[in-house]
Amino acid sequence: MPKFLFRVLFSCAIYLLVPPVALAQQAEKTVTPVRLQLIWKHQFQFAGFYAAKQQGYYKDAGLDVEIIPLPKDGASPVEKVSNGDAEFGIGDASIIVDRAQGKPLKLLANIFHHNPLVLLTLSESGIFSPGQMTGKKIMLARHEIANPVFNVMLAAESTRLDQLKLVDHSFSIDPLIDGEVDIMSAYATNEPALLNQLGIRYNVIDPINYGIDFYGNNIFTHEKFLAENPALVNNFVDASLKGWEYALQHPDQIIDLILDKYSQEKSRSALEFEARKTRQYILPEHVLLGEINHNRIQRIINIYQEQKLIPADFDMESLLGNPEKTIKNSLQLSVREKQWIKEKKVLTLGVEPSWAPFEYIDKEGHYSGMASDFMALISQKTGLEIKVQNNNSWQDVIKSARAGNLDILPAVVESQST
Repeated sequence: MPKFLFRVLFSCAIYLLVPPVALAQQAEKTVTPVRLQLIWKHQFQFAGFYAAKQQGYYKDAGLDVEIIPLPKDGASPVEKVSNGDAEFGIGDASIIVDRAQGKPLKLLANIFHHNPLVLLTLSESGIFSPGQMTGKKIMLARHEIANPVFNVMLAAESTRLDQLKLVDHSFSIDPLIDGEVDIMSAYATNEPALLNQLGIRYNVIDPINYGIDFYGNNIFTHEKFLAENPALVNNFVDASLKGWEYALQHPDQIIDLILDKYSQEKSRSALEFEARKTRQYILPEHVLLGEINHNRIQRIINIYQEQKLIPADFDMESLLGNPEKTIKNSLQLSVREKQWIKEKKVLTLGVEPSWAPFEYIDKEGHYSGMASDFMALISQKTGLEIKVQNNNSWQDVIKSARAGNLDILPAVVESQST
């Protein structure tokens, strides 16, 4: 065979072998890197995003996702996304206020149907309501100082944040235990477990008990990024929700993943506590993952408007970036019923504090039990906020009901009068 012909055939053979490799390399290059800025340190609170990455859901969607914990300087996800330092962020309902103030944010999906953000005090302090906080030291993270949830809750008892002494958050429970601060912000899924392990008694001051039941852990993005990459954004949300489905079904596996790849700051038992509590705030049995309810968002907007935190003409549609994850109220209500809900806004419950499993107040101070699940569903379907009245006993509940101070007794049975 002539040398020239051999070289041609050899070159052709090499050419035929190269394309598959080149195509594989090209396919790798089509994976788009994006950054997800978390609102806190690595823990089970973000389990679904870890699962989406580990199970390959992001990769299947053409994404290489970097999951970034809260930076040491305390810069919020809103700042990071607004400045272009991250494509996606996790935040609570306060992004409504950020949007109203001109931040170019778009709400994409909701993960936590209720916000676990609470305030903690030691039982020995005697502080168990906002009205007792004036002049006390409160430890808040930088991004929480302007958080409307706390401001609205304090206002419920005629208290303002500027009447308290602010201390930078150390991201530790030690200042509270050591008496350096009187009050600290916390997640109901997190710090209570640490206090329980130490046998320290504490009070949970929950905004939900003051009629402030806001969304928590929402996925959001930059308005411009969404406009330029609608398919990518949709793929990210879908893959994230798929990851959350997996995480809720396999909590032990995700705890292993967190300890192995993300953080060993929390113990396994603390992560297990967080996993159990997280499910209570997501309510996957009652609410479709990612779902955003129009009525619920409107109720939150109304509260912000009442507190003059956002203008009266705020356009809800300007906030929503993913219509597929936004639902209208599915209940078939009459005009009169709709008007009643609009005027009523808040339902005050009288709860038997120790009637498990039907209803009770758990040791973290939360309304729990089977009846609470029904009330959560009613709230989700109607947009009504649920406020649990503090009562020490069933006898106190009855007295309050007879005085006309309650709207609902959610778990009662007919019995003979005595």
